[in-house]
Amino acid sequence: MKLKSYSVVLSVVAAAFFVISCSSTPPVEEEPQVEPVVVIEDIVIIEEPQETVLVEEFDYDGLGRLIAEAKDKQQEIIKYQITADGNENLALADEALNQAEVIYNMGEDGSAYSEKLAAQENVVSARDSYNEILNSYWFGKANDARERAGTARQEALKLKADVAVAQDYKNSADVFNSGEEAFTAKDYQLSVNYYIQAESLFASVAITAAEKKRLAGVALQSAEKKIEESEKIATDAEAELNGDEL
Repeated sequence: MKLKSYSVVLSVVAAAFFVISCSSTPPVEEEPQVEPVVVIEDIVIIEEPQETVLVEEFDYDGLGRLIAEAKDKQQEIIKYQITADGNENLALADEALNQAEVIYNMGEDGSAYSEKLAAQENVVSARDSYNEILNSYWFGKANDARERAGTARQEALKLKADVAVAQDYKNSADVFNSGEEAFTAKDYQLSVNYYIQAESLFASVAITAAEKKRLAGVALQSAEKKIEESEKIATDAEAELNGDEL
């Protein structure tokens, strides 16, 4: 019985010693867990600006108006039978106008923007060429009419029309001056009309002045003749009074 108790005691002592040993032994330090380092680099994303292509809206109706304007000029050239002597300007203008009409007749959606733009350039070129041809033609006409009107004015002045028929001469001069204003403004076609009218008016006042001068001359001769007759009558009467023979 004692042996059994002794065994129990030893067991208890051994267990206690083990516990003490375990408590006195320094704990094993665990290695700290190293968290992975995540390196985040700053990434700069450069967005290239996207090129914005603006599609311009073409003025199709404006092209039509330009063509109509150029055709009016073309018809005026035909009406007055004007030819561009010495150059091909007229033929080139006609061709440019025809090319523009082809694009225009295809309709607003029948051609590319670049084609319509080229058509616009062609019709503007044609219109400008027609204007140059017309201006050259009317400039020559205006110069001729201006010279004739100036000559008629000088003839009227020689006959003293500015005095004999002052108001009519002034009216003629006013028309001539209107022609000069139009000529200076390079409206040669309008100036031609004024110069032609002025030439006719100056010729008319010159005729009137000449007639007045003629009548004045006849009246003067008549007056001189009457004076001579009066003087003769007076002389005869004086002689008769004095008893002189006649």
